[in-house]
Amino acid sequence: MCELLGISAKRSFSATALLDSFYQHSVAHPHGWGLAVFFRDGVSVEKEPERAVDSRYLRSRLSRGVECSALFAHIRYATVGLIEAPNCHPFVWDDQSGRTWTLVHNGTLFESGPTAAFVAQQEGSTDSERLLLYIVSRMNRALSASGGALEDEQRCALMDEIIQEMAPGNKLNLMVCDGAYQYIHYNCPGTLFQWQDGEKTIFATAPTLYTDWVPAERNRLLVYRQGEQVWRGTPHPWDFREEEHDMSSLYGAFAEL
Repeated sequence: MCELLGISAKRSFSATALLDSFYQHSVAHPHGWGLAVFFRDGVSVEKEPERAVDSRYLRSRLSRGVECSALFAHIRYATVGLIEAPNCHPFVWDDQSGRTWTLVHNGTLFESGPTAAFVAQQEGSTDSERLLLYIVSRMNRALSASGGALEDEQRCALMDEIIQEMAPGNKLNLMVCDGAYQYIHYNCPGTLFQWQDGEKTIFATAPTLYTDWVPAERNRLLVYRQGEQVWRGTPHPWDFREEEHDMSSLYGAFAEL
């Protein structure tokens, strides 16, 4: 299982200690690390296909400090795709309006459906990258239908529609940013926690550094901007439980013997 970290804050602050604590978890997630820091005019992405605690570059990067009001971080435990740079998260893609979309994912798409069409277009080989390409393709379709622009509410509603479509049968723990909003969703119980202090909201797969973490709201798209929740999607019933899927996969394997 990969781990995710997401920050949405009212103003810039030092996230260095939080990131250092988060990346220590890479001892058990050795297949790559990534960092996306969001700015007013774009996103800076850095990633490597090696264990974060062993990365000389990451140590140097954190020693210079990370000041920001929004970021995503990821440590990878590979389940789909080789251990190489194109398969490290975050993934970034622009839609046809020039808006940049960034995604980190902790999960696997067992019912991949329409994302399979993007194998030839992706740079790496992960289902997570294909999911981002599918999201962008849906946005592009809506942009074309609308004459080239989508209101904030329309983007939120379309993201909610995509979540409702992709959640059944899939582990859909993800964070997506469109440059203005951060979209948060998870459907695997016990795998995303939330911390708030009035200035910022932090999401993490496992509590780190701070105390007083609480479980995030599950099975519902949450949308944040500058530390505040600004939109909530439609609740759905599609929990993904690792143990149930493992037993189902095992039964299927024996059935084919």
